[in-house]
Amino acid sequence: MKFCLIYNKKSAGGRKSKFIKKILEEISNHHKVDLFETSSESEASEVIKNFEINNYDRLLVAGGDGSVSFAINELIKNNFKLPENFAIGYIPAGTANILQAELGMTKNVKHIANTLTSDNYDKTCLVKINDKHFILMAGIGWDAQIVNSIDSYLKKILGKVIFGIKGFQKFLSMNNKKIKV
Repeated sequence: MKFCLIYNKKSAGGRKSKFIKKILEEISNHHKVDLFETSSESEASEVIKNFEINNYDRLLVAGGDGSVSFAINELIKNNFKLPENFAIGYIPAGTANILQAELGMTKNVKHIANTLTSDNYDKTCLVKINDKHFILMAGIGWDAQIVNSIDSYLKKILGKVIFGIKGFQKFLSMNNKKIKV
């Protein structure tokens, strides 16, 4: 199989690059893998635009939950004619990696590499809100405000802790609102 691996170097402040390289080595033992290390959405978008032309069998995304969401939306936006057995593989390399937890993925390099290269995968449905597709979650209230308030620089330095700090700050500044249901 021929794989396109897009690695978002900004995910988790770049702290997962050795982990990504180990998985890349493991997959490369038996498959062709083109690695694209990106630093921006525009760079990743260019790689995905050329996905079909390069005749890849599978797209692998190394990054956080947002990187996976971005890749899915780019594939849909480009309206590719993907084969029936097409799959997107995920390498957890973000700060929180909620998708990793939801999928019950281990952090074992060999296990991840074997999962990414196998034909044993599940189909899932996408949710669409306005023009954006989601595979994991979409927040519209308190949680969305917290995530939206997080500074990417602080997230890079503090990691997951920033979510707790911002959540606590939001809790302290909450005003009770009466609603009728």
